[in-house]
Amino acid sequence: MDLTFHSVKMSRTVHRMLNKLQDDAMFALIGRQIIYNVAWEDPRIDAELLDIRPDDVMLMLTTGGCNVLDMLLEGPKKIVAADLNPRQNALLELKLVCIRELEYEQFFQIFAKSNEALFRELYSTRLRPKLSAPAVEFWDANKSFFKNVFWSGASGFAAYLMLNLAKVLGVGGLIAECRSTKSLEEQRAVYARYASRIAALASMLNFTRRLWCPLIAVPANQLHLFDGNVVKIAVDNLFLNTHIASDNYFYHGYMYGEYTRECCPRYLQQQHWETLKARVNRVEVRTGTLQNVAASYPDGTFSRYILLDHMDWMPMSMVLDEWAVFVVKARRDARFLWRSFASKQHIAPLKYLDFHPANVEAALAMYPDRVAMYNSTHLATLSDGFTIVPRVAYAPPATLRDDLNVLFHNWVHPISGGDHQSRLESFYKGQAASYDTFRHRFLHGRVPMIEAMPTPVGGVWVDLGGGTAANLEHLAGAIDSGLFKKVVVLDLCRPLIDVARQRVEAHGWGKVVDLVVGDATVQKTPGMPSPGTVDVITMSYSLTMIPDWQAALQNAYSLLRPGGYFAISDFTVTPEHSLFTRTFWPAVFKQDGVRPTVDHLPALRKLFNEVHVKVDVGGFPYVPFLKAPFYFFVGQKGATVA
Repeated sequence: MDLTFHSVKMSRTVHRMLNKLQDDAMFALIGRQIIYNVAWEDPRIDAELLDIRPDDVMLMLTTGGCNVLDMLLEGPKKIVAADLNPRQNALLELKLVCIRELEYEQFFQIFAKSNEALFRELYSTRLRPKLSAPAVEFWDANKSFFKNVFWSGASGFAAYLMLNLAKVLGVGGLIAECRSTKSLEEQRAVYARYASRIAALASMLNFTRRLWCPLIAVPANQLHLFDGNVVKIAVDNLFLNTHIASDNYFYHGYMYGEYTRECCPRYLQQQHWETLKARVNRVEVRTGTLQNVAASYPDGTFSRYILLDHMDWMPMSMVLDEWAVFVVKARRDARFLWRSFASKQHIAPLKYLDFHPANVEAALAMYPDRVAMYNSTHLATLSDGFTIVPRVAYAPPATLRDDLNVLFHNWVHPISGGDHQSRLESFYKGQAASYDTFRHRFLHGRVPMIEAMPTPVGGVWVDLGGGTAANLEHLAGAIDSGLFKKVVVLDLCRPLIDVARQRVEAHGWGKVVDLVVGDATVQKTPGMPSPGTVDVITMSYSLTMIPDWQAALQNAYSLLRPGGYFAISDFTVTPEHSLFTRTFWPAVFKQDGVRPTVDHLPALRKLFNEVHVKVDVGGFPYVPFLKAPFYFFVGQKGATVA
């Protein structure tokens, strides 16, 4: 796909508008009502993966509260249930109060059979006095929720609409017949008779997903993580792999408007009632983000995290900020569980965790996922030395004078010199002081590269071709706190290193940061770490300016210790780009000594084990329609070196 000219790709504007409309609709709903009337992750799988112990303290999202109560039956010491939507917490709080105050049959009638009359009878005298003020305010105005628990709230309303659409399109018979099937084999036979109608319905729902996804709180960026027909995948799984009448209470409730004694969550089964009553005070309900709630507890508190799919919503900066808290508040043996709409773990800075795919595969083989609305499940633990630190937003203010100075030296001022270093210094000498103010607005791969790079405790970080040391600004807090043992910035251009020296002095980083004037292609440069001792190497928009770029990569490889990481961002062209793009951009950049090439990414993949890569496009100041392709890549040197 050729994304060079924005004007050629007007559909991108349309997509942005549709994304905004979808998200605006979703957040408007979130601000007014319950979204999830029930939880939509299978707790049977969660319990198998988390192996909950009596001393565990859990942090999890509230959603419908169902899975909080299911995890309570596993016997942890404490569960902290957090949700930014206070209405979700009001639902869980009501369930907790009902467990404390009511008899089992009353509880079952309210939450399994939607007995609104019974709820209204008990609410004012038995339940309301025990609720918090926010929960009282919500339930005073929303008793009609219990007209039907399963078709209330935004997601319940979405289910009700889809149910009636299915009946209109001739699938009502399937829904009715499956209620009385005695086995999965019988259910599969019924489903086979409706296969063509189901395929048509699934295609229609998938095509119109932007309309109904706000009702189930799926934002646009999450929807774009998977291109397949998730509706068909979920429906096939429902009818072919799970038995609705006896086991899949998720869809039983939405399809038939009730649970049965046989088909209901564990917390509604009578044999667990006394256990729930005995443990109900182990649940603490908090309103706020997971990050803010976790931050309010002592370091090392939590041993189990259930994060659901909420990270699919978040920009990378928010993920980093959140996990910077999670790691500090976690025990070193903590387990983290989350799901994603993506088919694989797509969050770059989390790739340095220890993942346990075999455990996930075993759990899914033991228990088919009764929801199947997500395309991947992830279980991770903290690896040795793993930490995440927040990145600092760095956007130096620019003036028109700075911009004109940079543009003059880029396009007008002649470049002189007989060798590469002389030409670099000729090019940058007059613009070094203005370098950062202009370039941070079009070096779009720099920030995601820094967000994706690991930050090992006590590590050595080398920034090859680091210029003014602007990359260090994004990790200023980490450098200040002593996270890195040593940071080295190497550049061949002395005017840029002079600016870097001013930056290091201003921050007081002299004891940690070394500045080296040298060639990135030359091994064993004075002032550089010894080969095989560096933990992380970065190169941002420098490789395309190095004539012998292969030697620079070999030098980086040599410097890294086995298992060390190489992170790079730069301009690029790829075989997937059009001939025009592959010709136009090298010609444009050639004047500045920048040489984007199709050869970089293959060379990187050959030298390093790929951890993360992305190719994108970004624009330039004062040129609104022109966008250049760039990439950022993170790779790991093999643990053993031949």
